[in-house]
Order: sequence, then C-alpha cells, then structure tokens
Amino acid sequence: MRLAFSFLPAAGRPGRANREARVAWWIVVATTAINGTLLLAVAYAGVSMNRTARATEQSTISRELDRDVLTRLGELKGAALWDEAADHAEAHDRAWIQDEIASYLTPSFGHDLVYALDAQNHPFYRYAAAPGAPGDAAVMRAIAPLVVRARIRPHPAAARDAAFRAFDSSQRPPGADRVGWAGDIVSIAGRPAIAALMTIVPPSHLLSAPPRPVILVSLVWLDEAELARIGSAAAVARLELSAGRPRRPAMPLVAADGTPLGWLSWHSA
Repeated sequence: MRLAFSFLPAAGRPGRANREARVAWWIVVATTAINGTLLLAVAYAGVSMNRTARATEQSTISRELDRDVLTRLGELKGAALWDEAADHAEAHDRAWIQDEIASYLTPSFGHDLVYALDAQNHPFYRYAAAPGAPGDAAVMRAIAPLVVRARIRPHPAAARDAAFRAFDSSQRPPGADRVGWAGDIVSIAGRPAIAALMTIVPPSHLLSAPPRPVILVSLVWLDEAELARIGSAAAVARLELSAGRPRRPAMPLVAADGTPLGWLSWHSA
C-alpha cells in the first residue's frame, strides 16, 4: 500500500498563494511609488538649479551693465577733471575740445558721440565717431533727466551711477560740490546707449569753477560689439537685444526714464 504525503492541506494552498500575490503586488506598488518620488525629486532639483542659475546670470548681467556705466564715467573723469580743459571749455574752444577730448575718448575708449553743453544746457560742440547718429534734438530729450542729475546731483541710491566716486580719496576737497555727474542707459530715437555726463571743472582750484560749468556728454551705443563685451564679462554667450521675448533665457532692458528697450537674451557659457 502506497501512502501520499502532503505538507499543507489542499484547501490551504490557494490562500497562501493569494497572500503572496498580494504582498508582491504591494511591493511593486511601493517600489513604483518610491521610484516616482525619487524621479520627481530629481526633476524638481534640476528645475530649481536651472532657475537659480538663470537668476544668477541675470543678476550678473545687470551688474555688468551698471559697471559699464561706471567705467564710462571713469573714462570721462580723465577729460573733465582737468584744469586746462576747464579753461578751454568755458571759452567754448571747439577746436581744442576736438583735439584734446573727443580725440581722446573716441579712439581710445570707443565712445560714439561726444557733446559739450553750456550753462543753459545747450550743445555748443558735437562729435560723432560714425555717420548716422541721431540728431541733437533726440539726444537732448533723452539725456535731459541726466543733465538735471548732473546739475543738482540727487543721485538715487538705486541708480546705475550710485557707486561712482569723482575723487579717489575718501575726503572731499573744497569745492567738491562743483563736480556733477550722471550715468545711465538711455533710449535715443529707440536706440539704446550708455550715457555718461560730467561737469568740466579745474580740480586744483574747484572753488573758482562757475556755478554752472560746461557739461561733457558721452554716448556709447549698446550695439552688438558692446553687448558682446558685457556678455563676456558676465560669463554668458551670445548676449543679444531683441524687440520680442525669445525662448531662451532673457531679461527686460529698460531705459532710465522707464522706456522699454527690448529683451536681453543669452546662452549659458
């Protein structure tokens, strides 16, 4: 007689199989949920890092624009704070201004347009480095708020020229209030430019300067070459200005008077 042995009752085997199947199913669900959560976390971290990188690039570009304004003011200082320049400027000596100031600013530092304004803020001298520059009326309208700032010197803390210092020493010399300046981004007939203004006064005897000295004005167009230089300093590639917002990283560019100038866009370097 042959005996058949079974370790589990026949009726109990299907129940155990069902339990094992349910356990396996929950394991699959839990694993899928964990993997999904990890993927979401990785994706969110990537998006967050991307946003942080874009914000950092935008802040750096804005800082380099401010620095460009300060650089142009610094270049103007070499021509405006000069005893001999003050004498010739007050005499409206156009030939001397041409030879000693315009010829210094344009080829050496790439300034595109140079003006000298009299005590009534009227231009008595103009030099354009290239043809096609806007007319005097358009330029004077665009820089009018900066002329006021240079005359009465209310430098707003948030202005692009707020960090400029006319004197290298921390102690202001007597008559320092005769030195006025202003710098910002302006729109001239829709064309963006860096504008820098400074009064022409004698640094060795500031107290002898007239109450409303001649103002030296310089404009540098924010063209492809200038934007490329700013982009290089900001460590981004292909910094460009366009009318519409592109699909790559971009930030609005606004003139000092609030006029929209377009969108600055770039590629991460």
